[in-house]
Amino acid sequence: TPERQRFARFSAPYRMERVRLIMRRDDVARYEIETLEDLVAQRLRVGHEMGTYRGDAFAAFLDRYENTPVIQLLNESANGLDMLRIGRIDSLVDDRAVAFATAENLGLRSEFAAHPLPLLDAPVHLMISKASTSPALVDRLDAAIVEVVGRLSDRE
Repeated sequence: TPERQRFARFSAPYRMERVRLIMRRDDVARYEIETLEDLVAQRLRVGHEMGTYRGDAFAAFLDRYENTPVIQLLNESANGLDMLRIGRIDSLVDDRAVAFATAENLGLRSEFAAHPLPLLDAPVHLMISKASTSPALVDRLDAAIVEVVGRLSDRE
């Protein structure tokens, strides 16, 4: 945002955030979801971590009063994955990499899959204080990010 640009520098993107509906593996094919409104029509319970931004479309979905019955606010992704596993919610809105890493740490990775409906695909940057860093330091950081991300991409 322009406000953040006044006091911060931003690095090159170091990864892509890919927000999806995380579901129990068997449920991904069970539900036909083409829009967020399909969640309400099918009365699916949706977990959402408070204070997180999951894209403009999901923000607008959250703002509509008629959608509140399907939204379950959560404190953290790990809590959402546990609720998903035991059937208290039907989907979790989360960055797929974060959700899958959390599930892996909990020994539950094989239980979940991401629904293909894209909610947000956006580059992720480091935000660095202008007061404590120079443009030259950010340039060196960017070069390192580009090198490491390039090497990782070559392995895929």
